[in-house]
This record gives sequence, C-alpha cells and structure tokens, in this order.
Amino acid sequence: MERAIIRPAKPADYPAIRRILGYYIEHTTASWRYEVPGPSWIEQFDSSHQTPERPVFVAEISDLIVGYSCLSDFRPYEGYWPCAENSIYVLPDYLGQKIGQQLMSVLLAAAARTRLKKIIAAIDGNNQASVRFHERFGFKTCGELKDIGFKQDHWLSLILMELDLAEYLKAHP
Repeated sequence: MERAIIRPAKPADYPAIRRILGYYIEHTTASWRYEVPGPSWIEQFDSSHQTPERPVFVAEISDLIVGYSCLSDFRPYEGYWPCAENSIYVLPDYLGQKIGQQLMSVLLAAAARTRLKKIIAAIDGNNQASVRFHERFGFKTCGELKDIGFKQDHWLSLILMELDLAEYLKAHP
C-alpha cells in the first residue's frame, strides 16, 4: 500500500475535490447538500480558500487525489472570523489507511499558525465514527441540534464539536 502524500491544494486539484465531495453528497449524509455543485463552484471555492486561515490540503497517491481537508468560514459574518469549520473527506476505497488523520494533522498545524481561536466540526448525528475521529484530536461536543436537516428520506440531527487551538497547541507543541 503506497503512502499518501499530503500537500497544499493547487487550483488544478479542485475538480478532484469536487468529485470527492460529490461522492459524499450523492451517497451519504456526511454532506447535507442534495446536488453536486456545478463546475462554477470551483471558482467560488478558490476565492474563499487558500488563505492562511482557510487552507486546503489534498492527499495524493500515484497522481490520484484521494482525499482533502480544508477550513471554511464557520459563518459568513465578520464577527465569526476567529472560528473556522473543518471538512475532511477521503474516497471510500482509501478509508482505514490513516489518510484522514494525516489530513487533519496538517490542517490543525496550519490553523495553529494563524490567529484562529476555534475550529468547529458540524457532524451528522448518525456519524459516530466522525465524532470519535474528532475526539482523538481534542474536539469536544458542545451541542446537538435535533432533527434540523432532511436527506435520504429521514430527519437528521447535527452534532457540533469545537477545538480550542490554544489547548491543542499545549498538547501538540
């Protein structure tokens, strides 16, 4: 099994990122979107990312992008600037190879070099594997919003988790 190379994303990687996200939109409740965004999404994604506070990383194996991680705006309003929401997606055939852990580690290291205070994870309430994954990095559950989403013919709850970057830095100097 070849080890993934984790690196900052380039605009040429965005179509692969869109395809990975598309898989999760079409087949899971990890994303609550109903439709895969069109090609114009790439321009919007590019304009709102690739800053120190909004980095994007990819996992590459044999020239194939197999996963990505990014920080996005938690909320669009100016007062939320010290927070970011994380996303990590890995193609199903590559799960269980610690690629998600590598992507999270690089993402948090990048976040720790910024003025960000908190990283927020918004997780489908049925995705306990994602909750446990985030807990291993120090995220703590801070709330649950019951039955606020609807996808795949059922109601979905949202678990909110937060990571205080100052605490993370103490544990990971």
